Amino acid sequence: MFLIKLYFKATSVYETSIMIYNFPDRTINISPELVLRLALDFPNIVAIKDTVDSISLTRRLIRL
Repeated sequence: MFLIKLYFKATSVYETSIMIYNFPDRTINISPELVLRLALDFPNIVAIKDTVDSISLTRRLIRL
């Protein structure tokens, strides 16, 4: 998947903390399950800025 390859490259190049920015109105929506996978696969992903307007998606993200 494109996003996994993108974050793999970013986390390999930059040795700093990385934040996922989920802005579905401007890009694609990153599902809570994909956020979890990225966070587990890449330890320097430490935060997410989520701009979805659906509280149910936010709840799913918190539960994971």
